[in-house]
Amino acid sequence: MPRDIAAFADEWYAFGAGQKSSNGAYTSDQSSTGAGMGTDSVSHAIDMSAVAFASPAPLSVYQGERYGSSFSYILPNLTPGKSYTVRLHFAETYYTAAGKRKFNVSINGTRVLTNFDIVAAAGAGFKANIQTFHAVASGSGTISVQFAQGAADWPKVSGVEIY
Repeated sequence: MPRDIAAFADEWYAFGAGQKSSNGAYTSDQSSTGAGMGTDSVSHAIDMSAVAFASPAPLSVYQGERYGSSFSYILPNLTPGKSYTVRLHFAETYYTAAGKRKFNVSINGTRVLTNFDIVAAAGAGFKANIQTFHAVASGSGTISVQFAQGAADWPKVSGVEIY
């Protein structure tokens, strides 16, 4: 749960993608669906300096990941038509050079990241990066976050927040 948000109703999600256990306010992975999916984690240190004042997830969230050729999260029980903030947490824990992993992210079917390169965005491998968007819950009270292959390798994410 971001430190800069004073209070939440019951409508929020914060989870470590691909993680089997909770860490602080971040729960375990929330029922992802997709193709060729897997999870991974590293013990390597993650540089948090670029997100230190952006209410980052716990360090262990950035050390884990959900990956796959394509996958998505459909998060239910939100207020239909209400606007939410969607924060995606990333750290590249395999590549250390830009251009090795580029993927696409859509929220509710609208592309928000095209050929997103975590290393290029963060400035280095093993460095945390947060991407923030706004989305409106569907008429059935869901927000969908989809990850798809782009120009290089498979997509991955370390954590997801919706509030």
